[in-house]
Amino acid sequence: MSDERTTTEVNTGGLSALRRFAGAANVIGDKLAMFAAVLAVLCLFALLPLVLGQVIMGMLSGIFPAAASAMSVSWEYAGYLMGAAFMFGMPQTLRLGGHIRVNVLFEALKGRSQVIADILISAVSAVIMGMLAQALSAMAIRAFLTNSLSTASLTPLWIPQGALGLAAWLFTLQLVVRVVALLAGQPAELPREYVGVSPE
Repeated sequence: MSDERTTTEVNTGGLSALRRFAGAANVIGDKLAMFAAVLAVLCLFALLPLVLGQVIMGMLSGIFPAAASAMSVSWEYAGYLMGAAFMFGMPQTLRLGGHIRVNVLFEALKGRSQVIADILISAVSAVIMGMLAQALSAMAIRAFLTNSLSTASLTPLWIPQGALGLAAWLFTLQLVVRVVALLAGQPAELPREYVGVSPE
């Protein structure tokens, strides 16, 4: 009888510790996801004048042919900013449950099997994203060591590559936080709130 009680206490204590760890991980994950979301918004704000500049340069290129050469630089930076905005937006989108997922098989599962499938899918996704983040980081380090520059603007390539690497690591971390939350039996996503509409 005492052995059963001891085993129950150990299991309860382990679950309690996992829940505390998951709570702390969620707090850190939320803050980092919000940081990434702010960077994504800043990239979009920086993208707006570039796109407007491209439109203006396109209209002026008929009168001033030299204006067309400046468009290649703006196109390059627009690509960097768009890629960074997408990547930095991924952690917060995951936290809010906004990523598109095919639910045909997932919804066919019920109860505990659905949670297990979610844990496995999130864990596999974290491994894949970790590999991508490592590859992007290695590419940025290589570009820094070799002083690689872009052809149009002579921008050091480690800057945009490093930004993508950072975004990939933040997304990987958010996937790990999701796995820990699911293991602890906590919600993996924040409730989505809309202006003027109740979360339900």
